[in-house]
Amino acid sequence: MKHLYSNTCLVKVLIVLSMLFSYCNVDAQIRPKSLKINPDSIFSVARDSAYVKNYLYSRELCRKVLRINPEYSDVKIFVGRTYAWEQKYDSARAIFKDIWAKDSSNSDLLEAYVDLETWSNRPDTALKICDSALFYHPNKSEFLNRKAKLLMQKNRFDEAKINLDKSLEQNPNDTIALQLLSDLKQEADTYKNRISLEYSIDYFDNPYLRRWQMLSINYMRKFKRSVVIGRIIEGFLYAPFLQKKSTMFEAEWYPQMDTLGRRTGYFSFGISTGFPFPRFRGGAEVYQSLGAGFEASLGARYMYYVNNDKSKDVFVITASIGKYLGNFFFSFRPYLTPNGKEASKSYVLLGRYYIKNKNNYVFAEYNWGEFPEEPSNINLNLTSNNIFSGLFKFGASLRVEKRWWIYGALGLGSEDLPTGISRNTALFELKLGYYF
Repeated sequence: MKHLYSNTCLVKVLIVLSMLFSYCNVDAQIRPKSLKINPDSIFSVARDSAYVKNYLYSRELCRKVLRINPEYSDVKIFVGRTYAWEQKYDSARAIFKDIWAKDSSNSDLLEAYVDLETWSNRPDTALKICDSALFYHPNKSEFLNRKAKLLMQKNRFDEAKINLDKSLEQNPNDTIALQLLSDLKQEADTYKNRISLEYSIDYFDNPYLRRWQMLSINYMRKFKRSVVIGRIIEGFLYAPFLQKKSTMFEAEWYPQMDTLGRRTGYFSFGISTGFPFPRFRGGAEVYQSLGAGFEASLGARYMYYVNNDKSKDVFVITASIGKYLGNFFFSFRPYLTPNGKEASKSYVLLGRYYIKNKNNYVFAEYNWGEFPEEPSNINLNLTSNNIFSGLFKFGASLRVEKRWWIYGALGLGSEDLPTGISRNTALFELKLGYYF
């Protein structure tokens, strides 16, 4: 009996050990699955962190996901987007280029890449990427809309409308395409003609009262690849010892000099009835887009003054460098006027803020230096008054109800005369135009 009991106990022990071994074996197989890291869950937290601008933590989580799955392209693209949102464009570009080399048709990548180049003021590069995207995804509204917006920025409105029409064919209720189409109608200037009336007065009263007033009527005509402006200007110069009136006829031409719209020109010619306007005047300048939101120009002006038996030639060399930053535009322009062994120098610093589109903006401008080419600074003997001046000007240009245009500006400044006298100056400009 005792022997039977011992055998029974031994069997029970063996059964318990067998169950424990089986449990441990099953647990060992199950545990890794239950504790396995879920990359999608981490990526979800990374996205949420980025959307509240915690970009560093977001990228840290994304790198953890990429250590688990190095080929998770959505995560790589999102890391690039976080750099773009922080305006770390070079870092984002390096990531996107790497992905593009392996998968040039990736729709999410191409959207992010277009946004990057748009935000970093490289519209030509963004357009090329759009074209590449539309090669692989010809009917995708995200690329059609982006391309239309870029074309609108370059004033290529006909091409922009083709892309928007195609986008709306896919989805007639696409709110982005509909808004862009509305903006296009506002910006496209379907009215090719404008007539305007413009007035300005430059005033000082020390050591005597002097007013230099100009009243002009202007006609502008837009063609497919150029703009032409003609104007007639009446000038009135008043001082106690001098009252002069003169009329100038002037024409300006702004041609587009390449197919992409990156180079434009300015050419002008004017003829007048005499002093205080120059008898003849002309100008030429070429503007070049440099990419990344920069533009530059180089040009010259010429004026030929005649008064009684005296005459004077004035040559001016000028250039400019400008930069677009979002809705802002800043530019710096020097003028160099040779005068024998010396040269007069003057400068203009300009800042603009565009309200919604290129037709509506406010601006501030500071001019300083010598401006010997200005009619108001040429005396009766046709010599420069050698006046050093500074002028701060601010104003706005607004398009009202599509057909009307209004421009206004005020300027306040000071002038230092060779005699040691300083005086304050004031400037007022008003322009009213009508499109048809």
